[in-house]
This record gives sequence, structure tokens and C-alpha cells, in this order.
Amino acid sequence: MEARLLYAFGCHDAIGISLMGIERLPAPETEMIRGFEAIRQLTPLIAKHQGKGTMSAVLVGQKDPPKKVQLGNYTFEVSFMTPRGLPGTPALQPPFSSGVALFINTGPDEYYVAGNSASVTFAPSTPGPEHAGLGTVEEGTFVNGRWIPSRQLAGDETGQGQQLSLRSSPADRIPDRYVGIQRFTLYRYR
Repeated sequence: MEARLLYAFGCHDAIGISLMGIERLPAPETEMIRGFEAIRQLTPLIAKHQGKGTMSAVLVGQKDPPKKVQLGNYTFEVSFMTPRGLPGTPALQPPFSSGVALFINTGPDEYYVAGNSASVTFAPSTPGPEHAGLGTVEEGTFVNGRWIPSRQLAGDETGQGQQLSLRSSPADRIPDRYVGIQRFTLYRYR
């Protein structure tokens, strides 16, 4: 459910959503609340970028091949990401049947992404140096329209600057429903 919420706003420039029949869904509260919370936090950015070609989203299922979206000077490739457990524990089952990534391009090499159960790689899509890397990656939240970073991600969490991980739970330690928001910058090199 939350994956489709983010996808509707990011890919189709939705201005609202009207859910029907939610009283028949098994325990939809947590998933919907967290999806709507992410949309609430992102509302100022979403409203600013709707219809301008600076926002997009990808929805990818567990068995789907990776999907690509071009935004700004980069192409993002999004794959479904199965959660990892702690060492020595049984493998975790994915809490979602699909992953989602909503991208908002806020500057030449600056983006926000919200989502879960997705792995994102990137490549330049314009002339210039042929490789791209992550400059900075922060997890955080928006409070009254202002970005508040809570954690800086480094090489271990970003595949040495080559991959964003939109996990299904904070630090992927418990299989819970969670929509993470990250701010990241990219740079190009030869």
C-alpha cells in the first residue's frame, strides 16, 4: 500500500489519494500511517516539483528485473531489495511484495529519495565523465518543511559510494514497515 502511495505521487504527480475498502484489509494501519507520514513530510517538496520533470518514482516487485528512470543528469536503476538479518539469525522474509523509490531532483547533483525495499544504482546520462559516485548521503526527516539529518551514511552503508539502500526498516534490523527518506549528492569522475 505505501509503495503505491509514493509511486502515485512521484510518478503520476498525484495531488491526493482516496482509499476505498481499507476496513477490509488485514491490519493496514501501520503500513498506511507510515506511507502517509512520508508523504506528509515530503508535501512541500512534492508540491514544488509536481509537473516540472524533476520528480519521478519506480515501483519494482520481488521478481521484476531492475527498472530505470532518468532524472536530472543521471539514470537511476532500482532493484527489489530483500532484507538482511543480523549475522547468525535466520533469513528475513520481505515485509513488502514490492519496493519503491520516489526521487526528487532539487539541484544539479542533489536529490531526495523516499522508499523501502529497494536498491538504487546510478550512472550519468549526459555528456561528461562516464562514472558517478555518491558524494554525501544523509538519512533524516522533514520538520515543518526543513530537512533535519539524523545520520550520515558512509562507505559500508553505500557500497563504497556506489549504491543507495532503501531498507524496509531502520538499519534493516527488524522486519517492520518503514519508509526512509535520504538526501544525497552525486559527483562524476573518469
